[in-house]
Amino acid sequence: MNKTFREVEFSGKNGEYFRLCLVNFFLTVITLGIYSPWAMVRNKQYLYGHTRVDGHAFGYHGDPIKILKSRIIAFILLLIYFSITFFFPETILLFSVVLLCFLPWIIVQNLKFSNRMMSYRNVRFDFSGQKKGGLLTFIIYPVLSVFTLYLALPLVIKKQFEYLFDNKQYGKINFKSHFKTVEFYKVFGLAAAIIIPVIILAISVMSSGAGIEGRIWLLIFIMAGGFMLANIVTSALLWKQLTHNITLPNVAKFDTTVSITGMFVLVMTNFLIVVFTLGLGAPIAVMRQRRYMCENTQYQIEVGIEDIVSNAKSDASALGEELNDLFDLGIAENSF
Repeated sequence: MNKTFREVEFSGKNGEYFRLCLVNFFLTVITLGIYSPWAMVRNKQYLYGHTRVDGHAFGYHGDPIKILKSRIIAFILLLIYFSITFFFPETILLFSVVLLCFLPWIIVQNLKFSNRMMSYRNVRFDFSGQKKGGLLTFIIYPVLSVFTLYLALPLVIKKQFEYLFDNKQYGKINFKSHFKTVEFYKVFGLAAAIIIPVIILAISVMSSGAGIEGRIWLLIFIMAGGFMLANIVTSALLWKQLTHNITLPNVAKFDTTVSITGMFVLVMTNFLIVVFTLGLGAPIAVMRQRRYMCENTQYQIEVGIEDIVSNAKSDASALGEELNDLFDLGIAENSF
């Protein structure tokens, strides 16, 4: 196996993806949104199919029909919720508690679905997280952090990352994380160092003697710019944390050359592309971001991957033999 780090390859072309998105957009509009699951699947299949690691592309296997059914069910449930709470406002608290109870299950199921739809070398990814872990990680810990005036928020984010990646599987092998709490405090400390002065500046602008309309526009500019910069910084630094501290034991290691400066240039140029094309350049922005992240993410493949691929093929062959035996015995035929 190759013991050097190599860049993730991305071979997608701006023109191809733009045409794909344009067709998907028109079909979605014409069908009043019904085509949107097919559009999403086609977009992901293009992006995944043009992303290669060690010469092999990723696969996306989402079923548009199942996605459409899920969206219809979700829409009906939301319609029922808003209808009941509109006519009976006193039930809002009850329904909110019920939704909160179901939220961990929804999160875990969504994670299982999104991971299982991905494959590499015909081996599916999976997610083994349980509802209890989802409840602690996404509900209880964030609520408790409020009582620390969000001083515990970096620790909560670390716990969420651990839950997401320690339960992520390739074949039957779990990813392993090695995050350090202090590094998360450094990331969000830097973000706070950007946001706090921005808030102070915004307060001083609003308390100045300038015209109210001018102050509002200046406030929007300051707040949007400050939070955008903080988001860029945290995104770049968190990606570094992920690639430096996530491994697939005996299978793969990761690294990155993503930088705050590079991310800033990417985000700002993408923003200008989208604004000056009135949104038509959004697919190009997606491609530029995908290409940047791939070109600045490195991997090292180890010998264990061949065992995973071989085991997956063996499992598939065994299943095929069992099905053949089933039909030979006439059991399947007599079952209908």
